This record gives sequence, structure tokens and C-alpha cells, in this order.
Amino acid sequence: MELIRSNQTENLADALASLIRESPLGPFQNEVIVVQSRGMERWLTLALAERLGVWGNPSFPFPRAVIEEVLECAIGRSEMAPAYTPDRLKWTIARLLQDSAPEELISYLGAEADPDRVLRFAASLSAVYDDYVVYRPTLLSDWAERPSTRWQPELWHRVAQALGPHDLASRIREALPRLRRGLDPSELSFERLHVFALETIPPLFLQFFSALSHSVPTTLYVLEPSKE
Repeated sequence: MELIRSNQTENLADALASLIRESPLGPFQNEVIVVQSRGMERWLTLALAERLGVWGNPSFPFPRAVIEEVLECAIGRSEMAPAYTPDRLKWTIARLLQDSAPEELISYLGAEADPDRVLRFAASLSAVYDDYVVYRPTLLSDWAERPSTRWQPELWHRVAQALGPHDLASRIREALPRLRRGLDPSELSFERLHVFALETIPPLFLQFFSALSHSVPTTLYVLEPSKE
């Protein structure tokens, strides 16, 4: 995996444009540039047009879209994986809370919890758990394996029991050995990958992109704060 650092986004765009210019892909291959927002996609589209003129039709997926594609190639499709997306996870959490809320939450939700209140709380909690999946995967793994007397670990343990180990972190950990051995590049929809100026790159994603680089050239363009 190649790492390009700069304290200016424009310099990273220069580096990306140089690579595209010097090593163009075939006529039927598109550059795949991972970005974190549609705002960055628009900025980078203009920046590359200024540097390259008319060129190919790139795609700008978000990190999870690329990760999901690669995971499907590495370990197969998981029918339960969508259940861990926040929009669906909230329903599982709400059902578990309705069945048996942790004692610490009863005073907040009420002895006979209002379904709307429970669902709002479950929606907020599903977003928290989703962040934990990416930024604190080891913590969630411990919670999944061991019952706890504290409500947040207890509830995640029940979620994991209900849905199985199909959250994003668990599937990445399962796929890493396979990725390090290398996939057949023809199984993927891209010939090389650029990961451009993500605001934060969780360690789990770094492990993933590093492992992916055994299959296709992968370049990270990292924006670092200036010391000045």
C-alpha cells in the first residue's frame, strides 16, 4: 500500500492526477476514488478536470461501499449483514428493549415503555453502536462474547446473540487472512484503488486497505495538519 501525505488537499490532487496521467487505465476501466463526502467528490472532480482535461469517467464510492464489495468477494455475501445497518439495527434494539429493558433504562423508558420513545432511543443507540463497530471493534467483540451487568454491553451482547457475528468489524476480521493471501483481481470491479483525503481513517479500515493492497494497487492520500 502506498501512502502519500500532504498538508494541502491541492497537493494530494496533484499527486493523484500525476499517477493517472503517467499510468492510465485501459479504455474500459474507470478510476475508483474513495471519498468521505459528496462535497469532496465535487471538489475533486473539478480539480482533476483542471489538471487532466477531458479524461475517463471515475466513480467516487464511500469507504463502506468498497469494503462491502471486497468482503463479498473474500468471504461471500452475508444475508444478515444489512441487519447491522443503523436503520435496521434500531428495530432489533427496540424489540429487545420491549421484551426486557435493562434495569438502568426502565426509569428513562418507563415501566410500560411508550413504543415511540423506545424507537427514538433505539435509533440513537444504533448510531452509537455503529460508531463503535468502526472505531472500537475490540470493545464490541468483548461485549458480544461475555454477558455484562452494565446495560450497554448487556444490550449489545443480546444484539449479537440475536443477529450473529455479521457486523462490519467481525466480517473484516474474518476476511483479513483471505485478503492477505490475495484475491483474483478479476473478481473486483476496479483495477486499482485510491483512498482520498478521508477526514479520519479508523485502524480497522487501515488494516483492510493494507490487506487489499495484496490484490490491487491501493494508494492512500492522507491530509496532515501543518506544523506551521
